[in-house]
Parts: sequence; C-alpha cells; structure tokens
Amino acid sequence: MMLLVDIGNTRVKWATCEAGCLGPQRAEPHAGWSLQDVQQHIVALTRLPERLIVSNVGGPGMATLLTVAAAQAWGIQPVFVQARGAAAGVRNAYAEPEKLGVDRWLALLAAHAMVSAAACVVSVGTAMTIDGVDAHGQHLGGLITPGPQLMVQSLLGGTSDIAARAGAVQATNAVLTTDTATGLHNGARHALAALIVRVAEWVRMHVGQPPAIILTGGASALVADLLPWGCQSVPDLVLRGLAIIANEA
Repeated sequence: MMLLVDIGNTRVKWATCEAGCLGPQRAEPHAGWSLQDVQQHIVALTRLPERLIVSNVGGPGMATLLTVAAAQAWGIQPVFVQARGAAAGVRNAYAEPEKLGVDRWLALLAAHAMVSAAACVVSVGTAMTIDGVDAHGQHLGGLITPGPQLMVQSLLGGTSDIAARAGAVQATNAVLTTDTATGLHNGARHALAALIVRVAEWVRMHVGQPPAIILTGGASALVADLLPWGCQSVPDLVLRGLAIIANEA
C-alpha cells in the first residue's frame, strides 16, 4: 500500500493506493499545522505504507512536518515528485520542465489518462490555473491567475471603501448584481469562467476540436455552473496523477 499526499496552497489532500486502485480522498486546510496535526490527521488514520509519494506546492514547512512525521511513525522517507519532460504519454511544453508546478503536471497526466481528446485542465483554488493538452499528449502551455477568494480579498484590501459597503453575499449566478458584496463575488466568478471559455476557444482553434473541460480544486464549484458547456469535476485529479507516477515506478 502507498500513501499519496497532495500539499496545496491552502489544503492538504491524501489517499491510499493499493493494487493500482486509489482510495477515497481526504482533505483538510493546513494553515498553522504543527507536527501534532500531521500525526493526528494523516499518520494516525493510515496504516503503515510501503511508500509515501508527495506533490508539494504548499512550501517547505509542510514538507518538513510530513517528513518528520513519516520518519517517526513509519521509518520511511517521502518521495517528492517534480514535473518532468515527459511521463505517461504527456510531453511538457516548458523549456525547463521542473519549473512547471508539480500539481499542474500531475493534473495533466491524470486528465490525459481520462480522456482521449484535447483537454483544458482547470484547477480553482487559492490560484486558478488552466493548462491545455492535445489528444496526443502534447502540453500546450498554461496560465495562472488569482482564484475567486484572492480576487475578492485584493479588492477589499486594495480599495478605500468597498469593504465598508460590501454587506452579505446573495446566492445567485446573475451577471449583473444589485449589491456590492454579490457584485464582488460574482465579478470574480464570472471573470474566471470567461477566462476558461477564452482558453478553451484558443485550444479549439489550435487543435481543431473542442477540448474537454476538467475541473478540480476546492473552489471549482464556484465557476462550474457558469460555464456554457459541460465539464467534468474531478476533486482528486492531482492524487490520480500521483497514482500514475507511483504505479510507473
């Protein structure tokens, strides 16, 4: 049995992988975590793994905590995955492949394994990333923009009076709203949805076919309902990519 861990900017997600099958994903926000938190939430709930495979974009602090906890509890060292030039039929478009965020790389691997067509792989969290891949596994590049909450926070913190007039957010998908708080939140949501549509159209023109839209990330539900065509929501997409890498080794 392997333990797969995805340390994101805000949340840590993990699942076991046994006989090539990925177990259910668990997730927790990790801000302020101590060694005891790692032991309580991850180690204590997992039987002894043979291997520990990790994707980390959450910084060195969580990496150190997980390394210490794994050594103390299981006597094993985690393997921290990096993006590569090619793996599992996907070719990285970056001139320096290791500089592509490992979470984006793993999501690409998982998405390409899921669909036999071109795809836009969208992760919506603290940041939103969009990567394109064609039907033959060629990564087309990607982009990064603030996620919905970060967009809202930047306006609340960077303007003089919006926060004072914000009030409560109304539950609506309306493009134009009649109160400040809803205007802030829906402005961010519609901006991100429009960017997904823009990138999907660029991919369609580039490869000659509409791409599949694959969404992941803790805030993906905020944009999914605003897209003009169907999409697949895959909460454990990065863990699926980790499982591909782990099972290849």
